[in-house]
Amino acid sequence: MLHPAQKIASFFVAKKLIPAQDYEWAVYGLQRRLLAAVFYPILFLNGLLVSDVYSTVLFFVVFTSLRHRVGGHHAGSAIRCLINSSLIVLCGLFLYPQITAGWPVVGHSLVGMIACLVIGLAGPCNDPHIAMTPAELDRNRKRMMWELLVLAVAFSVLPLLPWGVWLSKTAAAAVTLAASMLIAGKIQNGGFTHEQE
Repeated sequence: MLHPAQKIASFFVAKKLIPAQDYEWAVYGLQRRLLAAVFYPILFLNGLLVSDVYSTVLFFVVFTSLRHRVGGHHAGSAIRCLINSSLIVLCGLFLYPQITAGWPVVGHSLVGMIACLVIGLAGPCNDPHIAMTPAELDRNRKRMMWELLVLAVAFSVLPLLPWGVWLSKTAAAAVTLAASMLIAGKIQNGGFTHEQE
């Protein structure tokens, strides 16, 4: 996906649609969008192989939304990214439900709350490829905190609902995996120092 992204970014620079100094950023952004256009349908089908449509959609909404705000581990190649992403989908939609079968909704909500706390304390992760400025990192952190607040409220309310088990189970798996990717990204980028400094 690198070559098409470079060609498109070069075209935009030549047409003065983006400044030349933003070329690397544009290549990175285009690469991510091209990979998403190819990967998301594959990952969604993987989810449907091991779970139902509703759980798959909820998992993707919660996980990808958090992942965009939180950041985390990035694979070194497109094929590794697809493999890692497929494993995340399988862990979230197959392995987590198997391990936690029979848990009450409160157990899933507690797991989700703990994962939210981990993300709130450790996130976001400033990937060196993106290299967000301190202002961008601060903006991302605020959005992340709002999202975590919504999730924390949801995890508090779900035990009260008769159909809250599958919602809580799926959301807890998504948040836990987002927290795991954040921790892996922090380790990948050199530890838990404040990356904005």
